[in-house]
Amino acid sequence: MAVTIKDVAEYSGLSTSTISVVLNGKAEKFRISRKTVNKVLAAVKILNYNPNLLAKSLRDGYTHIIGFVVSDVSNAFFVNIAGHLEKEALKFGYRVVFGGANEDDRTCLDTIDAFVNLKVDGLVIVPTGGVADRLNLLIRQEVPFVLLDRYFDNVEADSVLLNNFKSGYDPVEYFLSKGRKRIATLHYYTSLLHLEERMDGYRAALAKYGIPYDQSLTPKIPFSDINDDEVLEIIRDLVENKGVDAIFFQTNLAARSGLNALQKLNYRIPEKVAVFCFNNNTFYDLLKAPVCSLAQPVDKLGIEAVRLLMDKINNVQATPPGKHIFDPEMIVERGMMSAIPQV
Repeated sequence: MAVTIKDVAEYSGLSTSTISVVLNGKAEKFRISRKTVNKVLAAVKILNYNPNLLAKSLRDGYTHIIGFVVSDVSNAFFVNIAGHLEKEALKFGYRVVFGGANEDDRTCLDTIDAFVNLKVDGLVIVPTGGVADRLNLLIRQEVPFVLLDRYFDNVEADSVLLNNFKSGYDPVEYFLSKGRKRIATLHYYTSLLHLEERMDGYRAALAKYGIPYDQSLTPKIPFSDINDDEVLEIIRDLVENKGVDAIFFQTNLAARSGLNALQKLNYRIPEKVAVFCFNNNTFYDLLKAPVCSLAQPVDKLGIEAVRLLMDKINNVQATPPGKHIFDPEMIVERGMMSAIPQV
């Protein structure tokens, strides 16, 4: 049988009200001595007492839990940022509970509903593409939430985002500055706006150097469930038939699949084709060829998401909801060999 607060009171010889005051961190306010506090804490430890958080939440109206809805729990970026969210939330006395959506709208909706039914105090949501209506319902229901990594034009909510235009522009501009002319990128079958912004950056960099946009150099692939064999054939065609000399992979999944294809095809990097990947994955440093990558400021993104959510939970809204954008860091020439040469 679970240990109750009455058991702690009987063991320590103190009243249940005294136990409650101490465990709620109000000992100083009620002038309870340090000796009594230590006696309570010792009894709690010996009896392995775990307070009924649900009952406590019903009393004070707060669960002190944040729900983190993750579109893809297998993505290293979201795993990384989850740690920063959890660390920052603890500073406010909050725990973070995670729920995955597997890039599926129905699963994303079910995960949001589960958190709402559990009465979490707020949500950080990495949404899938078709949940805008549910987010607008959350707004009408006055459920505090912040969007992370993605946004919708028709949802008036705070969104913590990477500068996605710059994320598409900088890699292409870097390749062009190195003399590369035929730069490909894998585009996606998706309505997600942040990925369209990366494509806008890609096109803008080409335009700066007077290079016309060539749609044949931006073949589309599924956003999730990427087929490695399909990617291999796409890259073979880009290099052998279209003369591509550089490739920018816009996501972690594309980078993984693309690097695997390049290795199987025995294309020398960067002599045959230069490569720019997404995210600050440490395994890039172990590659036997130099690649470049874009590092997302996961610490800043996590801190900002928690800050905004705490303001909402505490009914503090200094400015209207909007985008909170952070620039990526370009990390060039990673790997175990020489730098990408000028051509």
